[in-house]
Amino acid sequence: MTLSSRLLRYRCLGLSRCQPCRSCRRRRCRSRTPADPVAGFSLLDVLLAACLGSVLAMGVLQGLLADLRISQRLSRQIHERQNQLRLFDLLRSDLSLATAVSAQPEMERPACSLAGRQPVLHLSTGGAPITYSVGAPPSGLWRGQVLMRCGPAYGLDGSVTSEATPVSRVVLDGLRPPRAASAGCPKLLLAGEVAQELNQSGRTGLVVCLLEGQPLLAVGVEQTVPQAGANASEAMLHQEQLLAIGL
Repeated sequence: MTLSSRLLRYRCLGLSRCQPCRSCRRRRCRSRTPADPVAGFSLLDVLLAACLGSVLAMGVLQGLLADLRISQRLSRQIHERQNQLRLFDLLRSDLSLATAVSAQPEMERPACSLAGRQPVLHLSTGGAPITYSVGAPPSGLWRGQVLMRCGPAYGLDGSVTSEATPVSRVVLDGLRPPRAASAGCPKLLLAGEVAQELNQSGRTGLVVCLLEGQPLLAVGVEQTVPQAGANASEAMLHQEQLLAIGL
């Protein structure tokens, strides 16, 4: 058999081994090497990866939501504490104008209607008196129990004159609900100091006590702050200060 007939009988398509063709006329041959399997993921692998990804995404989402709730709670508490500090600044300013502090504010006549709220502090000034009262809010815009001030309004420059018309304004809302028994005077009193609680104010969210023999008022405010979440309870913010009376 010549070399040309062997070349016609065998044909190697880039392979190391060839087999004789069934028909020399067709000049075909097949490789003895089997085809390589196609690589890929099975359906079980895809479902398992999707489940793991969903669990990881839910964990990250829960962490972000918890961080958002904590940030909102802290922001609300900071805001309410600033409102409490503004209340003490307002009381300090009113006390600087006072000529007398009534030991029985419920017996005094306020400059405007209290609408059934409990008076806890009454200050006599050179003009219209100033009365602080605690009770139900005047409208649904306010939250819980409110502290209202009835007296001369402050001007844009921060000063008040005796000719100013008395107005009633909400100073602080969200006060602690009234309790059955009085909580007593603030704990910041020193040993041996005696104070008189004004009109059972210890039952409300603003306790006011007049120190005997000293031109001082012990004032404590207790305010509720709602927490985020359907089942979250309200947080309680409490501050106390001693305020001088400018008699």
